[in-house]
Amino acid sequence: MTEIPSTNPARVVHRYDAQKVLDKTLQDYRKNLLKDLIFNMKKDDLWFTDDNERRIETLLWGGDEIIWVVPAWKGLETLGFFYNQTIKKNWNYEGAELRHAAGLVFCHHNAPIHRITHLVKYKLAEKAKEKDRKQNLFAYEVLESFDHVSGDFEDYRNKRSPAGARPDSLILNGENIQNVLTEATKLLPHLSRRKLHKLTHKIIKPDWPPTAEERNDIYSSMKEGLPPTASTALDNIKPLLGGEDACWLHLSALWDYLV
Repeated sequence: MTEIPSTNPARVVHRYDAQKVLDKTLQDYRKNLLKDLIFNMKKDDLWFTDDNERRIETLLWGGDEIIWVVPAWKGLETLGFFYNQTIKKNWNYEGAELRHAAGLVFCHHNAPIHRITHLVKYKLAEKAKEKDRKQNLFAYEVLESFDHVSGDFEDYRNKRSPAGARPDSLILNGENIQNVLTEATKLLPHLSRRKLHKLTHKIIKPDWPPTAEERNDIYSSMKEGLPPTASTALDNIKPLLGGEDACWLHLSALWDYLV
């Protein structure tokens, strides 16, 4: 209680009681969330090991934080389930809707766990919270090697952002995840990954962005040859993934985890 700037004992007790109520409220919500998640796992064999163990581990469960480890192919699905449940079950405190910032890291199974959790909490989730506390935002990173965990992470994020844009332009709304996964299932089997990678390399170069007309030509080129359902899916997924340049970067980075 030393963090409360008050000399009035009655006021301190009041705040202490309020904090206890909030903590109890969050714990009840989270217990039900975990129960629903575990029940939902029964519908999908990919959640289970050969020994019939669930592929999930809780690293942190306390205060206003949760850290879970799940298979990379279940990362976005799990985060989407979390955000969907907070909305569906109307998570609130004294009538005020609760919002959540999250960080998500896709990495090798033997990556150094302490550095990964530090990255999730202080480099990604905090960035999402700083951008807008009134929205359910999340930031993610796909790590191809341990080197990206150390060193100047901000510089690394800058180099992977659209030319002239801040890294927080790549932060996404968690409420859109499940819709993104649905549209990606229709789109990615038909989208050219080679063309997508070629485009994303251009986006992060200093001479980007193109004119509006050039952007339209790029969009038309990416849609060329797509069946109607995939073409519609691309139209639908674009605003969900930040629109314009950000959409292509997200599709390229998350390709292996969207379907």
